[in-house]
Amino acid sequence: AMWCAPCLAEKPVMEKIAEEFKDRNDIVFVGVSVDGLNRREIWKNFVKKNGFTSIELLSNATESIQKYYKIEGIPRFLIFDREGKIISVDAPRPSNPGFKKMLDAALAAN
Repeated sequence: AMWCAPCLAEKPVMEKIAEEFKDRNDIVFVGVSVDGLNRREIWKNFVKKNGFTSIELLSNATESIQKYYKIEGIPRFLIFDREGKIISVDAPRPSNPGFKKMLDAALAAN
């Protein structure tokens, strides 16, 4: 969310990690903002202004991914395997070395 200081602190780290994997076609980084669909234009300008390079999606806080995975607080980092199976719906933050280790392990599987 645009107002979430911890989310915004992790975003540059996530962007850097995504850059490390840019030549791979078996990993995708997706950001999901819960700022609400009624703030679409403000959010779009925020994403553009900040130069985010990953796929960025917008939802309402009580819908979609947040509701489905019972996410009650943000930031939250989720990792799925190549087939969409859950590896973690509460992965470490990208600034934690455990995050990249989890990604590397997921990519090494199969």
